[in-house]
Amino acid sequence: MMQVILGLFLLAFGLWGLFDSWNYVLDFFSGVMPLAMMGIGAFSIALYFIDPKVINKQTDDKENTDDIIEDDKEMEGA
Repeated sequence: MMQVILGLFLLAFGLWGLFDSWNYVLDFFSGVMPLAMMGIGAFSIALYFIDPKVINKQTDDKENTDDIIEDDKEMEGA
């Protein structure tokens, strides 16, 4: 119950600070948004150059390893 009260208290103060300092919030977002868009753009370009076969092979290798571990556990239990 204490977590709920503390959460509501912090939420109320956060909203109050957001509306009280709205100009600073807008300044923050006007500075962060271009950086975020550049980061997302760089990430999407990097995804273009990564070969999907490599990603699928890594995923398949992990799944095979998990299957081997499960099979070993079943054999030990039997």
